[in-house]
Amino acid sequence: MKFIAKLVTCLSLVGFAGCGSDLPPLAPLKGSVSLDGKPFANGSLMFSPSSGGRPSVAQTNEKGEFEAFYSMGIPGAILGKHTVMFEAGGSSEPLSEEDAMNLHKKNPKPPKNFKVSPTEVDVQKGGVVVNFTLK
Repeated sequence: MKFIAKLVTCLSLVGFAGCGSDLPPLAPLKGSVSLDGKPFANGSLMFSPSSGGRPSVAQTNEKGEFEAFYSMGIPGAILGKHTVMFEAGGSSEPLSEEDAMNLHKKNPKPPKNFKVSPTEVDVQKGGVVVNFTLK
């Protein structure tokens, strides 16, 4: 599942170009990811809006915590329902441009049996905090 790694790379590059004032309504999307009751570090999440539009992405830190970004330097996710996808691997550190370009080489293939729960989130004005579990 290298789609998240490729998306992070694309969003990183788009973020450097700037987004202007054409941003859709965004709200904060934060939370954590755990496996067997323990924080899951270095995981990637992608939040795809059901109504269409650019997905937001996030990486978990050593405590399993994350904050979603719509684009490089622009936190949040489009308001509304999102499908959630998860990928193991990655880094909890902010990415440099060079690291973003090489991200797909660093991520190991995720175990095929990981499923994230819940599989959907509803981002409301004011933001949302979601605690995901892996099964």
